[in-house]
Amino acid sequence: MSSDRKKTSSKSKTSSSKKKTSERPPPSTSKHKQPQAAASSESDSEDSRIDKALANVTPDAKRLNASQAKKQKPINLEEIEQESGVSNIVWEKQKNCLLYLLRVRMLLREMVEYRLKMQRIASGNLSITEIQNLLMLHDNQGDQDSDLMAEIEALKRQLVKEIRDNHGHERNLKGLEKKIALIIQNRTTIQQIDKEWKKARKKKIQEGDAPRDDKVDFTNSKLTMERYSNLFYLLQTEPKYLARLVYLLQQEQMESFVDTLILTLYGDAFSPREEFLILKLFHLSILNEMQHNKVGISELTQTDSVIPKMVITYNKRKLGVEYLKNTLGPIIKSVIGDDDSFELKPLTIYNKMINDEEIKTGKKSNKKQLTADEAAVNSDVVKVIDATTKKITQICQKFLDGIIGSLGSLPYGLRLICKQIQNISLEKFPKSKLEQIHKVIGYFVYYRFINLAIVTPDEYNIGGRELSLNARKNLVVISKVLQKLFNLSNFKKNSEFGPVNSWIEKNRPKIEEYFNDLVEVSEPEEHLQVDKYNELTQKTNPLIIISPSEIVQTHALLAANLEQLVDQKGDKDKEEPLKIILKDLGNVPNIDDVADEEKEIQLTLENRFKENIEDLNSVSNLYALTKELVIKIFRMMPIKANQKQTLMTILKAGKKFAKETNNKELSKNINKVLENIKQLEDANMISKEDRYTSFLKDIALEVANRAERREQQRKEIARLQAALKQVKKHGEYMKEQISEFESYLKSCRENSSRSDKKVKSKPYKFSYKDLQKKGVIIDSDVPPISRGRTKFFISMTSIGQFDVEAKIAGLSVGKMQLELDDLLIKKENNVTRLELEQVVLDVNMTIFLINKLFLA
Repeated sequence: MSSDRKKTSSKSKTSSSKKKTSERPPPSTSKHKQPQAAASSESDSEDSRIDKALANVTPDAKRLNASQAKKQKPINLEEIEQESGVSNIVWEKQKNCLLYLLRVRMLLREMVEYRLKMQRIASGNLSITEIQNLLMLHDNQGDQDSDLMAEIEALKRQLVKEIRDNHGHERNLKGLEKKIALIIQNRTTIQQIDKEWKKARKKKIQEGDAPRDDKVDFTNSKLTMERYSNLFYLLQTEPKYLARLVYLLQQEQMESFVDTLILTLYGDAFSPREEFLILKLFHLSILNEMQHNKVGISELTQTDSVIPKMVITYNKRKLGVEYLKNTLGPIIKSVIGDDDSFELKPLTIYNKMINDEEIKTGKKSNKKQLTADEAAVNSDVVKVIDATTKKITQICQKFLDGIIGSLGSLPYGLRLICKQIQNISLEKFPKSKLEQIHKVIGYFVYYRFINLAIVTPDEYNIGGRELSLNARKNLVVISKVLQKLFNLSNFKKNSEFGPVNSWIEKNRPKIEEYFNDLVEVSEPEEHLQVDKYNELTQKTNPLIIISPSEIVQTHALLAANLEQLVDQKGDKDKEEPLKIILKDLGNVPNIDDVADEEKEIQLTLENRFKENIEDLNSVSNLYALTKELVIKIFRMMPIKANQKQTLMTILKAGKKFAKETNNKELSKNINKVLENIKQLEDANMISKEDRYTSFLKDIALEVANRAERREQQRKEIARLQAALKQVKKHGEYMKEQISEFESYLKSCRENSSRSDKKVKSKPYKFSYKDLQKKGVIIDSDVPPISRGRTKFFISMTSIGQFDVEAKIAGLSVGKMQLELDDLLIKKENNVTRLELEQVVLDVNMTIFLINKLFLA
């Protein structure tokens, strides 16, 4: 018994000892505080919780430090184990756990700091010292490339020189071609011109002051049509004018003008050049829309917005129609061929059941009339709704699978427009949710494109022109369900479409993924293999088909809104190209003067301003070059940990440093930067009002994204080199053509003169009165008293060149030289007078006389 008590007592003591041990703090020196559990409340911030955890854990971490451990009494784990009855393995695990927690907290803090730092780098909000540190990091990684901007600038200068040379060759070639054509024409028409002139002169004398028809058809004027070709070339290649104009139009003007704008100016069929230019127009139009947008991204879907109207017209082009036919055509045809009704309204279904029964039996139905709510719970109606819902969702699934599966075939332009909308929206409204953006993308892709083919397939020649009423209703039902899905929303539970909500919810993740994939497209330069240099290297001029009414409409709209279309901040000494062309065109023509205002005109577009080509955006290039120079300066300057440095203070310090170290290159670069800054300020590219902070931000972004920017610059160099190669090749071709044309022109001149009338030594003699009578002289400064004694001697000095010498009383008083080429060109340009030193000759009669004497 006593033995049992001892055992019981021993057990009790052990239990008591264990209980005390469990209450005792873990082994530690008396100087250390017991680490607490997570004591911070839920309302504490993450940083606060990290700080508290670090404060609690730090003493234990210090205990593990070797120097601290020497001062402390060594811990005997065996004694603790014997005293507490707990294995040292437990304390080892707790120690490791605490150290692990410490490491996690420290890592978390580092991650937060790193993320904040990367956000600052991505936004460009860096100090000059941080920029210099980034540059040093890139240099250490072997990223100190050669000056690519200097190479780009050199290539651009060379390209501009070659293009200017080619423009000169092109002018010479056209001039030779025109001379050849006129010489050939001259041989066959000069006799007819003489007859017509005599006939017209006789008629004019007979009619006297008879009333004339003052109507002038502008399409018959070669000069006017040339100016219109310059105008439409400018509008096509500089979309900024049209992007501004569409926002100035009235609603009633919008539809017809947008059709002219997109289908006429950029063509119905796809071509990389036209697609590249029209996508530039869309980009500028979206930017313009967003500048006026004060509400949010959803404003793009409003009825008075310009972009939807442009997108609808854009989608009517060949690529869009072909996509709809190939993707939706077979499914739409299957719906059209289905005689079943997709009606989901319970009362309508119930009434139809009664009607069908009465028609089938020939007797009035015994079924009583129900309300809409009663019909909704009717067992027969519920069965029909379930079956119809199943069929609708099956068909919708086919449409959805077809749309998602054909993403690769969706017109590239539409995808890029959606990408531009997303990027510009996020920049303008950074707080926009992705769901809001997806809804806008769904609006343009589905509601303004795919939906139109579903509800009106006959407009796209899908399923035939004749659609039954039932088929059209069924297609409308399908379109409504798909529209809700693409709008990322559901029907109201109590609506007749409520049963399809489960299908919508099931497929919503697919649509969100579809929207994300839809905007993943490359830039136009890469996808279309077209860039800004292609316009400078093309060998043939673009052609558009346009009607006189479209020409007059465009001219009128441009003239009425001219001041709002041109750049207000441009170079004041440089007149806007649009102003120059409209000034030369003069007043808007009267469309009533045109016999057929809807006739098709093939208008070859030509760039009037080839002579004024500049160094391809010289101000932008100056900005980029200045950034590169500043980066060079930052590399050459010593790094100072001063967060308050400005661009001007570091340039000032750089001058001092350059002087102290005799660094001539640094001094030269600083002086060049200061010179460039003045020019950029004059061009409103930078401002000293913000101490050039925005400029420094651009430099920071340039440095932060150095690898990406370098890759872009290498691509730019490759494009320039390819363009330069093409321009040189075309230049060599034109030189060969000029040589051939000159030989052919010489041959034409020789063949144009009679074999027995080559270059004559003896000139033909005419009195003043003879030439006046023949209509050659039409005006003169020769005194009347001297005209009777004045003789003219005309001789051919070389083929196509003639001397006219005037003599009075045998003394030479003047000598004039005429060239047949010049006379023929004047005739072609409707120039009737040739003004010489003392006489004015009639061009046509002079040509006739030369032909008769030397060439006929």
